[in-house]
Amino acid sequence: CVLPNGNNVSDRIEIKTDEGTKLVTVKFDLSLYPNLISKNLILKIPNYGTIPTGHQGAGNKAWTFIDEIIIE
Repeated sequence: CVLPNGNNVSDRIEIKTDEGTKLVTVKFDLSLYPNLISKNLILKIPNYGTIPTGHQGAGNKAWTFIDEIIIE
């Protein structure tokens, strides 16, 4: 993000979940940057990798589906 004075601001939040967890809630307070002007939000979400033997689609790359992203 670029502030009005031209300075760049970026924050990275790394989220780790316990194995078997299906839902993740992340809260990040953008009010910490009152002069923030942003056009983009980049989410890098890795998938499971290759589907293991014994599961439907075994040997293929897994897909990651995102149900909701809410920005308030």
